[in-house]
Amino acid sequence: MQESPKKSMKEIKRDLPPLVREELDDFEKKIRDYQAGMIGDIKFQKIRLQMGTYAQRQDGVQMQRI
Repeated sequence: MQESPKKSMKEIKRDLPPLVREELDDFEKKIRDYQAGMIGDIKFQKIRLQMGTYAQRQDGVQMQRI
């Protein structure tokens, strides 16, 4: 069986419905705001959980609910 070529995130997002692309763009902006210190830990935790991203007990590991 032949492996399918890997798609870039831009290619993946292009194939998604507009509403999903908007949600991802908004979540990416909130991640950047958190990394820049514009959003606190507790507020970002709520945002992250609403988007289905759960922290794991291993450092740097996340689980995404789809």
